Formats: sequence, structure tokens, C-alpha cells
Amino acid sequence: KTAYEIHERLVGSEMCIRDRPSILILPILEDNFLPVYSGIDDGKRWTKLSLGILKSAIDFAILRKDVHVLIRPRSYEMLSIQNTLNSFKNIPSNVEVSYKGNIEDKIKNTWCLVGHNSTALLEGLAAGKVVIEPEFYEASLSEYKEFIVDLSGATKIAKSEKELIFLMDKYTKLKPKISLDLDKKVLY
Repeated sequence: KTAYEIHERLVGSEMCIRDRPSILILPILEDNFLPVYSGIDDGKRWTKLSLGILKSAIDFAILRKDVHVLIRPRSYEMLSIQNTLNSFKNIPSNVEVSYKGNIEDKIKNTWCLVGHNSTALLEGLAAGKVVIEPEFYEASLSEYKEFIVDLSGATKIAKSEKELIFLMDKYTKLKPKISLDLDKKVLY
């Protein structure tokens, strides 16, 4: 077991998780926030995008064994995501798949986030984290644009799996900014 698997908050001689590069992957299901999600089947699916995000995460983890890669689906997505990951031959030991734990804590402890159409991306931006959005496969097609939350200019955009891996590598080599405390309320 890795130190992270034993306990999330190990410090000192064992390991300081916050000093270890980490990336939070927010996977999606094929039907996430498309009409079929509400029972209207118009044929639209994130089939290639959902697989491409997971494939990129695994390929990145193979290249960067020093980075903790947390794939964090929603609880009801766990079985589907796990089944998809089971189709990969080798899942490196630096990959963790879990829906457990508070998402705000996961965001605070990560160096950057990768996701598509998730409010957690907004939370990541608010915490001063680098947010990478995959905009390839179905996400690059005009007929899907109305189903994508536009965070223009606030996030880094990956136009291919290769560019996604490049950006994940780039932003896990930099020491992260001190994150804002998401537990405190800000009054405007």
C-alpha cells in the first residue's frame, strides 16, 4: 500500500501528501448532463470523451509515477467508472479510484483538476487551483456546445488526449499556490 492509501494526512518521515504532486480527475459518464440523462434520447453521448479522459489519466500516471492521480467519480458513477477502468491492462499503483471523502478537501489537497461540466471545477477555480478542461472528441463538436458550461478564459483547454497529458504534466511540476480555505464563507 502507498502512504496515501494508509492515511490521507500522513506527515513527517512517512510522507507529506500536500508536498507530493497530485491531480484530481473528475470523470464523466457517457450521458452526463445530456438530454438522455433526463430520459430524452437524442443519440448524443460523451462516449469518446469519457473514455479519453480516463485513458489520458492512466497514460499520465504511467509516465509520472511520482504523482498521485485521484479519479473521483460521484458515488452513483463509481461502478460504471470502475468497469471502464477494468478494461485497461495495467493500472499503475499511483492511481486511486474513490468517491469517498469531501470533494472540497480533495480540491484543497490537489495541485490541479481535470474535468468536464462539473461544479467542482468552479470550486477548484475559487480555491486558486489550475483547472484543465478536455475539449476534444464530442466536446469539440458544435452540436454539443449547448450542453457545455462555458468557463472561457478561466481554465486551461486540452484539444486532444496528448495535450491533456502535456498539461497535466506541466501543472504537476509547479508547486501549487496556497489554496483559499473553502470552509470559510466570503461576504460580498
